[in-house]
Amino acid sequence: MARGGINKTLVKKAKEALLAKGLNPSIDRVRIELGNTGSKATIHRYLKELQEEEGATIDSEAFLTKQLTEFVAKLAAQLSRDAEAILDKERLAFKQERNQFHEQQNKYEGEIAHLNEAMASAKGKLESQEDLLIGSQEKLKSTELLLNTAEVEIKALNQLLAEKNKQINSLEKKHEHLKDSLEHYRESVKTQREQDLRRHDNQVQTLQLEQRQLNQTLSIKQAEITQLNRDNAEFIAEIKALSDEIKEADRKNTDYTKDLSLQSAKLITAENKISDMKSAYQALTKELDKSQATQKQLAIEHKEQIESNRQLSENLNALKVELIVKNELYEQILKQNAFLDKTDAITS
Repeated sequence: MARGGINKTLVKKAKEALLAKGLNPSIDRVRIELGNTGSKATIHRYLKELQEEEGATIDSEAFLTKQLTEFVAKLAAQLSRDAEAILDKERLAFKQERNQFHEQQNKYEGEIAHLNEAMASAKGKLESQEDLLIGSQEKLKSTELLLNTAEVEIKALNQLLAEKNKQINSLEKKHEHLKDSLEHYRESVKTQREQDLRRHDNQVQTLQLEQRQLNQTLSIKQAEITQLNRDNAEFIAEIKALSDEIKEADRKNTDYTKDLSLQSAKLITAENKISDMKSAYQALTKELDKSQATQKQLAIEHKEQIESNRQLSENLNALKVELIVKNELYEQILKQNAFLDKTDAITS
């Protein structure tokens, strides 16, 4: 398409350059010499004016014959008619091209409006996704805080559990020690009782033997009866003392049994507390696992949200690039329309 900016001086220089090369300065050659600039109608008008000026300075009747003058006049008329035909053809082509540009302009304006709507929608979606991302981050921080609190509580429970395990081990050792002591005492009491019973049986047998001997020798040993009665009284006192010792041993055994029962009850209570602690620890472990699963899910959702935001950003950037290209094309069309309007005004 022709561009504006030529004048008579440029056309004259192009004509002189063609003449210097030995070429006929036709409209097409002059336009090529000008760098395909200017419309053919304008070039034809300037060439005609230059020809009239040259005709005014040179007397055609002095240098040209009548036949040559007529030939030139016919040629000029023919060139004028050809130029008018070319000009009409160019005008029609310009009008058609201008109509096409107007159609493209309307089309691009519709596409630009659609892209603006799509950009506004994408911007709204991006803001919504950013709000969701902020909410997810706050929820993740809250979950991390709960997780840290749970970890601190678990550490405290683990320390408490370790202390309780130490106490249980100590109570078990004491229980075993008491059990061994009680078993040793029972064996000692049993041995002592068996020894006392054997001694008592031996003493009874001895007394029975002595009694038979005394009965046999009653007449001889009458004087020894008093001594025997004394020995018998001492023996009874010794048996009573031994019986008292046995009763004291039974009482101590009963006290040890009560103490052992009390220690067993304390041990059962401690075991129940440990069981409750273990249950609480298991519940906290389940809560921790659940919190970790929630944290992983939130991390996955956060990653998906970031990927979605990245895709939206890429789409938005692509829309922006497309909008810039369309705006540049729209500006080019406006410039071309302005040039066509200017060309129409010149040719008219």
